[in-house]
Amino acid sequence: MSNPEAAAPAPTGKHDPIRLLLRAGKNDEAIVRLCGIVITSPGDEEARELLFDAFFQKRDWAPALVLIEQLARERPDNALLQRSLIATLSNMKRFAEAIALATRYVENHGENLMVLDTLKVAHFYSGNIEASLRHGQRALELRDAEACHRPASIVMTEPDRPPSGRNVISFSLWGTAPAYCYGAMINLILSRTIYPGWTCRYYVDAAVPRGCVDFLADNG
Repeated sequence: MSNPEAAAPAPTGKHDPIRLLLRAGKNDEAIVRLCGIVITSPGDEEARELLFDAFFQKRDWAPALVLIEQLARERPDNALLQRSLIATLSNMKRFAEAIALATRYVENHGENLMVLDTLKVAHFYSGNIEASLRHGQRALELRDAEACHRPASIVMTEPDRPPSGRNVISFSLWGTAPAYCYGAMINLILSRTIYPGWTCRYYVDAAVPRGCVDFLADNG
């Protein structure tokens, strides 16, 4: 699972060159420069949070976890830092800890889509399918409600004649990330109750794990 959010606060401008490096994917160069800043100015929170982002983007989980744990301890009421900690633990497959923190987050801060998605994947990977489906369903409901509040970008019109052919929900799936593989499997299961009469069709590349592909095929 990638981090959909950056932990850093509103930029001050002094670290803009490093932000440009991160946006360009030059994480190693950014890490070298940020480590120098953190060593000479340990109180520079913005630099420490950017350093966490750099390690997170690089998927170098051990130093990312050390940094985000320190930052979250210093500011325990900061919801963004708590979400970043949850995402890091989930990416490290430390699902029991991620579930505990995510559950506490919802109690303290309310529902959040990233946190619900983490609970969905963590419970699925831990074998608690019922809880995984419950959180996945809730995330879909929130996304649906959000979409309904946004004005449509196109004008919807009634078709001239009844639709023909099959009712298909089409997905593209690639790579080995557990979040997307398990998400695809959960979506397939949920589709039967949310969209009865519709068929999920998955286009997958060669990197998708065989177990995931077999599950999708065996379940229609």
